[in-house]
Amino acid sequence: MFSRHFFARRRRGFPTRVAVYNRGMIYLDYNSTTPVLPEVLEAMLPYFTQEWGNPSSTYRFGAKLKGVVETARAQVAELIGASPREIIFTSCATESNNAALAAASIP
Repeated sequence: MFSRHFFARRRRGFPTRVAVYNRGMIYLDYNSTTPVLPEVLEAMLPYFTQEWGNPSSTYRFGAKLKGVVETARAQVAELIGASPREIIFTSCATESNNAALAAASIP
């Protein structure tokens, strides 16, 4: 694994990051995938390893995770000045694009 350094700058109010790897490569294919910030990995690690499950399920384990997802939804909403009900988490770009197209087609 290459070590990486991030250079951040603001563009139109949003942070832009460029990863520079220790072998001189600059990664610009953020359309495909992005590196995870260490603080994000630290926050998500318990849900990748110990507390994984389906937050939409009816059993207790899933119900607990639904609360975690709702907390994340509220945090994202606050970050961008939106209402939590306006935040929709999707599993992929195709699902996101389809949701946006469906919403745009509603009269």
